[in-house]
Amino acid sequence: SEMPYTRRFDPDLAPSEEAIKSAKKIREYPFEVHWIKPIGGTPGVTPEQLVEVKQVLAKGWPVAAGASHSRLLVGYLDDEKEPGGGVFMTKDSGSGSYSRVTYEFAKTQVNDVFWVDLPELDATKKADPNMQEPAKEAPPQAESAQGGEVESERKP
Repeated sequence: SEMPYTRRFDPDLAPSEEAIKSAKKIREYPFEVHWIKPIGGTPGVTPEQLVEVKQVLAKGWPVAAGASHSRLLVGYLDDEKEPGGGVFMTKDSGSGSYSRVTYEFAKTQVNDVFWVDLPELDATKKADPNMQEPAKEAPPQAESAQGGEVESERKP
């Protein structure tokens, strides 16, 4: 990576010229942000928003969700035995590992939810033949328990 993620803030850390150049190039891509639940208001997603999250995931797009910190929702499993009726598989920004959160957690704790797409990916690839589509890595299986979240021991 041109500027790897660090677990702690370093005020003296600055991006390299290569990282700045790469970021400027990426900003030119025609990304579109789709808000499912804009930040603000009461925490928790509605039943309709929960369905929309699952529909986006079923199409192969990850979904960003914010609670006490950010999570990238990468899959889901409907399971009536779980609080709220199922679980989302997540990549956790706090730990850097995969984990699961229950639908109940999403219904009560999530503050904002959105997803990003690149509708003109083919046109962009023609303009930049070096652009690669992101790899889709499946999250590892994790045991689920009652409550909000269960941490996976595997760190990618």
